[in-house]
Amino acid sequence: MKTKIKLAAILFCLALASCTNNFEELNNDPNRPKTVTPGVMLGQLQYRIV
Repeated sequence: MKTKIKLAAILFCLALASCTNNFEELNNDPNRPKTVTPGVMLGQLQYRIV
């Protein structure tokens, strides 16, 4: 019984470690800008103030 638990724990740890390769490249939103200029933000800020 202990060997099954140890084996399951090792497999679980290996599965967690293998899922982090290139995560940042896969988790990109193509519709979201990486940088925002102040001119773009100014209109939204003025709208929220009013």
